[in-house]
Amino acid sequence: ATSISNSQLPETWCWAALEDATLMVVDCHNKTAPYQSTGIPLVRTTNIRDGQFVWDDLRFVSEETYRFWSKRCFPQPGDIVFTREAPMGEASIIPENTKICLGQRTMLIRPLSECTSPNYLLIALLDPMFKERAFETAVGTGVKHLRVGDVSELKLPLPPTNEQTEIVRRVALLFAFADRLEARLATARRQVGQLTPALLAKAFRGELVPQDPADE
Repeated sequence: ATSISNSQLPETWCWAALEDATLMVVDCHNKTAPYQSTGIPLVRTTNIRDGQFVWDDLRFVSEETYRFWSKRCFPQPGDIVFTREAPMGEASIIPENTKICLGQRTMLIRPLSECTSPNYLLIALLDPMFKERAFETAVGTGVKHLRVGDVSELKLPLPPTNEQTEIVRRVALLFAFADRLEARLATARRQVGQLTPALLAKAFRGELVPQDPADE
C-alpha cells in the first residue's frame, strides 16, 4: 500500500480525508431511475470523462423523479460528481446554470468554500497518485469499485487556499499550452496527409528530380 505522511508535503500542507476537506460526500440513490425522452439530464458514469461532462447519450428524468432521487442532497453548480465504479475515479464540476440528477454509482462532493476550491479539489481527485491510492482501497475481483464509506476516507494533499488558487491558475496555463500543441499537431498531420498524395503524383510523373530526355 502507498504510505503517506505530512513529511512528504510542503510545510504548510497536510493530508486530509475527503470528508474532512469538504462540506459533504453523498452517495446517489442506487437504483436505476425511470427514463423519459426529455426532462432533467441523468448523469451516469459514462457521462464523465477526463474531468469533463460528456453530454452525449444522455438519459432524462421527470421533475418528480429528480426530487425523489436527489432527496439526500440536490446537486448544484460547483458540486463535483465522482464515479466510484464503471469507471472508477472519474470526476467533473457541475457547470453554472446546469441542473442534473445523479445516476447509479456516482457520488456528489460539495466543497467547503473556507477550505477547498472546487477547481483544486477536481485537480486533486484526478491526480494519478490519488487514483492509485483509490485503487488500493477498491474492492472486487473483476471490475474494481469503491465502497461509499471508503470514498469519504480517501486522503488528498491540502494546501492553504491561496496556494490552491495558484495551483489552479498554473494548471489552467499548462492545459491551454497542451491544447495549442495538440492543435498544431493536428494541423501538421492534415498537412502531411495532403502532402503524401501530391508527392506520389509528382513521383509517378517524374517531377521530383530533373529529367534527362536522352535517358531511356
